[in-house]
Amino acid sequence: MDHSLSGKWIEYYVTGDKELFWAWEALDDQVRHTPEQAWQHILNVLAETNSEYVLSNLAAGPLEDLLVLHGPAFIERIEIASRQMPEMAKLMAGVWRNNMSDSVWERVHAIQTKYS
Repeated sequence: MDHSLSGKWIEYYVTGDKELFWAWEALDDQVRHTPEQAWQHILNVLAETNSEYVLSNLAAGPLEDLLVLHGPAFIERIEIASRQMPEMAKLMAGVWRNNMSDSVWERVHAIQTKYS
């Protein structure tokens, strides 16, 4: 796993350096085309920062998009991670419904209700 993408994604949000926008694009591309890699980067970002600003962008960005595009494949893992990691449960509070299926959204909302 290339941790440099996770670090550069964080750095992009911390600094606002437009030269790091490639990290945003790369993670967005992974969410769409290689969701397993994206999931690992989401976990890496969660582990590497406690910045509320960065984490709110992670929740409403890559994590939310992962659930919209690949929710059925990831929701159980996210439920387990939310039980095991308070920081994941907290991150889930920043996820909005967007275009999630009803079944995935119900499970996301259950996490938000249980751990908020």
